[in-house]
Amino acid sequence: SISGVLSMQIFGIPLVGADVCGFADDTSEELCGRWIQVGALGYPFCRVHNSIGSASQELYVWDSVADISRKALALRYSLLPYIYTLFHHAHSEGSTVMRPVFFEFPQDTTTWKIDKQWKIDKQWMIGSSLLVSPVLDQGATSVSAYFPAARWYDFVSGKEVQTEGKQQWITLDAPRDVIPVHIRGGSILVLQKPGYTITDSRKNPFSLLVALDEQGSAVGNLYLDDGDSINVGDKLTAISYSASTRGNTGKFLGAVVRKGFTPETTVVERISVLGVSSKPAWMKVNGDEVTIEYDDATHALSCNTSSVRIDEDVTVTWGGQMDGLLCWEYTHTH
Repeated sequence: SISGVLSMQIFGIPLVGADVCGFADDTSEELCGRWIQVGALGYPFCRVHNSIGSASQELYVWDSVADISRKALALRYSLLPYIYTLFHHAHSEGSTVMRPVFFEFPQDTTTWKIDKQWKIDKQWMIGSSLLVSPVLDQGATSVSAYFPAARWYDFVSGKEVQTEGKQQWITLDAPRDVIPVHIRGGSILVLQKPGYTITDSRKNPFSLLVALDEQGSAVGNLYLDDGDSINVGDKLTAISYSASTRGNTGKFLGAVVRKGFTPETTVVERISVLGVSSKPAWMKVNGDEVTIEYDDATHALSCNTSSVRIDEDVTVTWGGQMDGLLCWEYTHTH
């Protein structure tokens, strides 16, 4: 089903997916748990469905699968602003939502391989920013994942993968309730607190996740409309994001390119930057100094930003003197 979904993306039909947990015959608890993880992050069209006469396989049939499903679907729903933006690009430009790894790394010959040894065809990208490495073998609690040459971070923990910018295979822990997902350095994602339904989710606050690449920069964009209208016309909002750093000083910019739609909530509650080498002395949001949060283990810099609106320009800067390092605020022109 993975190769089928990726093929349909190439054919220009992005909203596709297989029957989660399988259509014919009876599934198993483990298979259904792993399958909903694949469906949540690999099937743009994700549903559980099977044939008449097959055993019930609703996600609540097994307690373990219900727990796995809540976790996987919450991750999917948090990514809806990003996935919806990808669908906009697919509609307007003919690009893909889910895509083979070689689409993003065409010069890396390992991403071309399709055989039992390499299994690179069992990984995929969500847009250009997220790498998904599912567990597909019965009884497995780890997975061998291929990381093309880039800077990568664990999407959930924010911890950087120690690839040193080189392509390599790494064995990842993946217990039954975990599907490994990694964000590519150079990406900026808009996330939204997941709700019980998409309607509920669209009422929840946003957050911004910046993953710096080897050069200390990142870019991203966001598309917003009402999510229902077929002919949107001018009732849409588009925002462009960029981040750049020099030493321990950095700047994040959000620029509204087009504003014709206001979402149900406009609150951006948090901005996080992955890959900041050390804690800066200060951080400012639209010129106002804010309290810094810094994780020494993951090198993640964060701040609460409840005054920021998703449909307005935003500037975040950080720097200063800390731990003997002298940094300075600077102006960056785009």
